[in-house]
Amino acid sequence: MENYETIVRFAEWLALPLAYFVLLILFLFFVVRPFFSYLFNWNRINALKTLQEARNEKEIDRKPDAAWGEQVGAEDDESFDPPSPESRNEQLLMSKLAESDPEKAGSLVKQWLRKDQN
Repeated sequence: MENYETIVRFAEWLALPLAYFVLLILFLFFVVRPFFSYLFNWNRINALKTLQEARNEKEIDRKPDAAWGEQVGAEDDESFDPPSPESRNEQLLMSKLAESDPEKAGSLVKQWLRKDQN
């Protein structure tokens, strides 16, 4: 009977540390390991690198176009025909545009000059 009481006392003494140990192992197995496997997943890392390179190339392609603003899209669109600056109403609109946004007005003039050259 004394051996039984010794075993019971030993089990009570180890119960809490064993429970913490089991919880720690479960935490490592179900939380930490999946996190690190996600973090260092080479397929995901390579996909992110590819997306970043594509984004950088797209930004590099856009930087020269950014100086032209919205007018580049209008130049590429063949159906866009800028109004001729000869009529009086259009001249008033162009003067207002030049006062409000000089860059946009300059790009319109450049478009007209290109159109005349072609």
